[in-house]
Amino acid sequence: MNTHKATQVAHPWKATARTVVAYVIALVPVLIIVIPIVQEELGPYLPPSWIAWLGGAVAVLGAIVGAATRIMALEAVQDFLAKVGLGTGVEKE
Repeated sequence: MNTHKATQVAHPWKATARTVVAYVIALVPVLIIVIPIVQEELGPYLPPSWIAWLGGAVAVLGAIVGAATRIMALEAVQDFLAKVGLGTGVEKE
């Protein structure tokens, strides 16, 4: 019997941190590009605080992504994902 654990199960907080970092790396450049465009096109129609609201939305989404990753790192969830074909593949090694 295989006693290896998926990295997500063995180190759930590392998996969570890596996912949040990947999320930030992907989203920050988009925001750097999108904010000036939106400000130029819709600036007169948006309240001055819209950038703060956008930043808050990004933070909330980051927390949701991190929480989802942490939940997916639970051993029971990993077992379920393996049963439906979305496992890490470690169980076959």
